[in-house]
Amino acid sequence: MKIKKGFILREMSKEEGISVVVAVGENAQKLNGYLTLNESGALIWKTLSKGASVDEVVKVLLDEYDAPEDLIRNDVLQVIEKLREIGAIDD
Repeated sequence: MKIKKGFILREMSKEEGISVVVAVGENAQKLNGYLTLNESGALIWKTLSKGASVDEVVKVLLDEYDAPEDLIRNDVLQVIEKLREIGAIDD
């Protein structure tokens, strides 16, 4: 799984852990506006941009956060679904 070209992540507030995904070029027609991600959402994005699988993303978040695996997996799947909705993921 990988983030498609034409979608970029920009950090908006380091203190608050807020980042946004914006589309550029032809993809701007698919995403009217931007998608806001919190700190864990941005980590999911960065991990996916390296071509990671769902299991690999879950492992990265398990290493970073003290939370149950089922909760982290659910959050990862929700973010991936949202990224699919805006056309930002290549499976």
